[in-house]
Amino acid sequence: MSLEEIGPHAYEAGTFSRSQGEPYGPKGGENNGMLYTLKGGFIDLAHVRDTTDNTVALFKRIHPRLGEEFTIELPDEIGKREIRFSAFELNGLSQQQILELSANLAARMAYSMAEAHEIAQWHGYRTWVPWSEEVSAYSPEDVYSNMLGAKIGVALILNNLVMNLESYNQHMTSWLNAALTQLEPASKEQTNALFSAIDGHWWDSSVTMPDKFMLLKRHYEFGKSQSPHLVPKMLAKQNPNWPLLAPLFAEEPSPLTLALPSELHKQNLSELAEQWLFVGAKYEKSFSHIPESLWREGFSNKHFRLISHYNQRQDQRELQAHLEQRGDK
Repeated sequence: MSLEEIGPHAYEAGTFSRSQGEPYGPKGGENNGMLYTLKGGFIDLAHVRDTTDNTVALFKRIHPRLGEEFTIELPDEIGKREIRFSAFELNGLSQQQILELSANLAARMAYSMAEAHEIAQWHGYRTWVPWSEEVSAYSPEDVYSNMLGAKIGVALILNNLVMNLESYNQHMTSWLNAALTQLEPASKEQTNALFSAIDGHWWDSSVTMPDKFMLLKRHYEFGKSQSPHLVPKMLAKQNPNWPLLAPLFAEEPSPLTLALPSELHKQNLSELAEQWLFVGAKYEKSFSHIPESLWREGFSNKHFRLISHYNQRQDQRELQAHLEQRGDK
């Protein structure tokens, strides 16, 4: 994609009213795709938009009940999913502080849902039944793109720009453009050239979809602070398209780390809300490499990183066997 090709935003709240369609198919006129940015690496626009939508959807549910103990049920993926909120005292908090706590809890949980989806894809969940999504699990651009979406969502809420559907769509369109501009986007031609530059290193064009090892590089380090994966200059220089890419590397790349706060207004946000996942019988076999004590009775977002590290070790074993079978070193 180029920045100029990105279409207007269309809120769909995929969390609560998901519509099934072909994988990676168009979402209205949004014209989603990938673009490379100098400060944020590859950005997946669909991931950004979905997490912003989910942040706003969750905020609408959280804000009226903040301070209560309650649960939000989510659609199943590898099993039952829910977000549990703890009761706490609101006395001493202003209306603005309550708004800020609600918005940031919504962003944390929307981002957590995106992490959970990466885990679900790895363990066999399919949004579109005929198409395995294992190849997409832990893709290096996904989590950073989701974090960007969560950050935009908080900003829109705190600037009173989510009062109605029309206002939200209009302002999301402009804020998405502004965020990508700040990350310094490459041209469409440069983005395609960078995909060629990392062929054989981050992905393998000789492997057809949906083979899992079309993707060679993955990102397993979950958490509320995320740094992007930038294409190394060394790989770009080895590519025949280097003259097109050279302007992008005129200066040392300066990655922009994004983070969500852990504490706000003297409240530890991790104690106020947790997402819980439960493993359905259909998916239990895919957890056989992980100690049962970590998942048998369900697990929360506090264990996502550990679960992902077990998946990383399994991927390393499978990838090594895949390469040996092909005769690669």
